[in-house]
Amino acid sequence: MNWMKQLKNQLILIVLLSNTVNAQEVNDTDSIIENLQEIEIVAQRKLVKHSIDKIEYDVNGDNDARTMSVMDILKKVPMVIVDANDEISINGSKDFVIYKNGKPSGLFTKNPKETLNSMPAGLVKRIEVITDPGAQYDAEGVNGILNIIMDERSVIDGVVGTARGIANTVGMYSGTINLTTQMGKVTIDGNYGYNSYGEKQQLTKEEEVVVYKDSGNALLQKDRSIATGGVHNIGLSASWDIDSLNLATISIDGQVMHWEYKSRGNSEMFSSNGEMLYSYDTNYDYPPYNSNFFNVRADFQHKTRLRGEVLSFSYLLSRSGNKMVGNVYYDNKENVPVSYNSMGVSQDAVDWEHTFQADYVRPVANKMNLNVGAKYIMRRNKNETCYKYDDGQNSSSDFEHYSHIAALYGEYSIDINRWQARAGLRYEYSRLGGEYLDGSNPDFHRDLNDLVPTIGV
Repeated sequence: MNWMKQLKNQLILIVLLSNTVNAQEVNDTDSIIENLQEIEIVAQRKLVKHSIDKIEYDVNGDNDARTMSVMDILKKVPMVIVDANDEISINGSKDFVIYKNGKPSGLFTKNPKETLNSMPAGLVKRIEVITDPGAQYDAEGVNGILNIIMDERSVIDGVVGTARGIANTVGMYSGTINLTTQMGKVTIDGNYGYNSYGEKQQLTKEEEVVVYKDSGNALLQKDRSIATGGVHNIGLSASWDIDSLNLATISIDGQVMHWEYKSRGNSEMFSSNGEMLYSYDTNYDYPPYNSNFFNVRADFQHKTRLRGEVLSFSYLLSRSGNKMVGNVYYDNKENVPVSYNSMGVSQDAVDWEHTFQADYVRPVANKMNLNVGAKYIMRRNKNETCYKYDDGQNSSSDFEHYSHIAALYGEYSIDINRWQARAGLRYEYSRLGGEYLDGSNPDFHRDLNDLVPTIGV
């Protein structure tokens, strides 16, 4: 065969270049092959892949991922910028959402800094930067999506685990542990991580000037704050390979944060001609408080005998809570037009979200796919806030905000040789509203209808 002749000729050339045989042995191909003890083929794995709507970074192919966090590996991903404070931006914008395995993840989106810093990059298969979300994605995420695809271990013998610890000179230390095991057709994965933040790392200084357009007055504010505390992350998931066509998965992710916050500031109001109108110092003192967040997700995926045809259903329950009590003291007051010198603040906020989704993908022809789906989201956020002043005045608010979002979408895609094309349309109906349970303001609501077309080549 031709390919065998080519291989023999290449082996002869390799042997000649390595001086393992002399030139007279070249005509004896069998002798040459016998002299070769081992052939090593070295290839460089491509880490970055481009497609019509996204950029993929192969975390599995990056050897540095074994000792890095996901936040560290993000600094290598094209179009993603992570600054010195671990603030993430995509394509120059901080208005984006984070997905996990193609589904919205409130845990990542609400607290990306703490969550991604505590997650070992070795648990991630690849990271997708979706710069041009198609019709299947929510309209609220059109500015960009960061999709983190977790690693899937097909066969596990016993228990596979990783442990990781980090400490630095500015008072931060963290540790994570991940364990995975397989029992027949059921794979169970659990992880726990903790991040501790000291005063040196959480010390911030801010200064800003606010100019009022109508009067020309300018408010100069300076602030120095320290936040200390820690973040616990925990996750547990189980997947069941029912058979070759059906897969069921359930997962629970949670986060508990405890903080102590202190701040000292100064405010000065100047008139348009530079005359100081009033000034005061502010001292914020908040005792330790906790906030928490958790996700419960259930997914079912069904494949048909037709290669590439998939029907999937999913449900997501998210809850976050934050309860805080603190005091604010005002010192060194000059011409301040208020009678009180201190204020007590208490806040209790709870957010709930339910998401139902169904997706269907079907190959229509060779390298052509049709993708349709439906989604419903129900959110309800409740916030109770109370202010108590030392002069006897009190004010409070008890407010609930709700939203119902229903969406239908369809998308057609083509992938032929080096050309890719797609076209899709998404319809979304939203009902947004607010309720003042204390009667301080009238309730309100609004209905919105949106059509979001997408097309790309």
